[in-house]
Amino acid sequence: MTTSIKRRALGSAGAAALVAAGLSTAIAAAPSASAATSPALNYNCTVTIFGAAVPQGVWTATVTADVPTSVAPGAAIPAPSISAKVVTNAGSGDTLRFLNISSLSGTSTANYTFGGKEQTAQLTIPTTKVPASGVVTTVASGKGEAATAPTTAGPVVVKVGDFTADLTYTTGAATGQMKLACNLVPGQNTTLATIYVGSSSPTSSASPSSSSSAPTGSSSSPAPAKSSATAPTTTTGPAVVTDGGASGGDSNALVAAGAAAVAIGAGAGAFGLRRRMRG
Repeated sequence: MTTSIKRRALGSAGAAALVAAGLSTAIAAAPSASAATSPALNYNCTVTIFGAAVPQGVWTATVTADVPTSVAPGAAIPAPSISAKVVTNAGSGDTLRFLNISSLSGTSTANYTFGGKEQTAQLTIPTTKVPASGVVTTVASGKGEAATAPTTAGPVVVKVGDFTADLTYTTGAATGQMKLACNLVPGQNTTLATIYVGSSSPTSSASPSSSSSAPTGSSSSPAPAKSSATAPTTTTGPAVVTDGGASGGDSNALVAAGAAAVAIGAGAGAFGLRRRMRG
């Protein structure tokens, strides 16, 4: 009886150990994500309303995404969670209030690149109220695409790109729709994150220090003449990261896209509606 109980206990302990080992392996293999934030990016946006395309000017968006800092070669990278904060200018806010637009909402398709490969994020712009004064701030959120790390070691750059949006605005008891297209202003740093494959950080190989001491001779014998020229020193810094396939400002704004969409849509509706009211 006692022997049977001991055997069952040992069997349970062994099974638990196997399960724990499996979980530990899975956790170790999964890349850990951390929040990466882009610089504040500028977009030139155009909204189409009542069949007319109306330029909206420049809006600012900041994108944040959960991406790993390092992964193993060939590792599966889960679809990142993305959010974007967009802030309009005061003039756009004033126009929305003049047209009695009280809120904005919608969906956005945002483009970004993963190591030069085009990716897409689907974002949601929740109902955002237009404040009584000042700028209008919106935040969009959603998911990007899952990816697979390259099989060779090295850096993979993630860059923010352009976006479009379908927006709904509310004015009194009525609602209306508008389409938005936003393109990055050229010349910006659109890098959202750099993922290192096979390493936790960029490696810099310092040149070997070969300091050979001069031969010392007898005090009575003069030291042999040496050349005054010294061997050139080569300093190797962190690897320079380039994104060969990225277009001017390709990302997951991604979410910038969504957020920007809200703000921009607002301005678009404003201009279009104002024209109708005056017409």
